[in-house]
Amino acid sequence: MTLLLERPAHACTARDPRAGRPCHGGFTLIELLIVVAIIAILAAIAVPNFLEAQTRAKVSRVKADVRSIATALEAYRIDQNLYPSDAGHGAPPYPRQSTASGSAKPAASRGMACGWPKASGQ
Repeated sequence: MTLLLERPAHACTARDPRAGRPCHGGFTLIELLIVVAIIAILAAIAVPNFLEAQTRAKVSRVKADVRSIATALEAYRIDQNLYPSDAGHGAPPYPRQSTASGSAKPAASRGMACGWPKASGQ
């Protein structure tokens, strides 16, 4: 007794004598279309997840960069006792002025508008 999945014992020539169709062992068009459809479904599921993961990675990278910049600014302020100025655009440096007790004074109590020293002509 032979199983249905086994190939016939005789050598396959141009046509399978039982089925009347060519005997070449290839895939049918339907089989290929099913495989392509399955791959398309998997891609439709995977691509949005991949793009979301890319976005999360970029956001994490930006947050880390901002933390690094903030750390560098504070290190500069500790070393120089002032924050770096925007020298290329004419903004004066912003010195940190302390009271006798060591705490920083608010900008308004030092005669500064918006935290920047008043111009000498005022």
